[in-house]
Amino acid sequence: MREAIASCFRSANSQSEAINEAARVAVVLQEAEILCGIYFEIAEAAIGEDAVRRLCDMAIEKRIKDS
Repeated sequence: MREAIASCFRSANSQSEAINEAARVAVVLQEAEILCGIYFEIAEAAIGEDAVRRLCDMAIEKRIKDS
């Protein structure tokens, strides 16, 4: 999460743009984290904890990329 937000500051044209983008990314990451939490126990039982964590990471990356 820190890296995603830090990248907003590196790529922004202004401080205001960076803050707005970082806030948007933080919301997206929080939503993805909540979704992952809801299904974590069910998925963990089916495919294992490591696989679930990788899927959550991929979902977060995709959500950031798509938004």
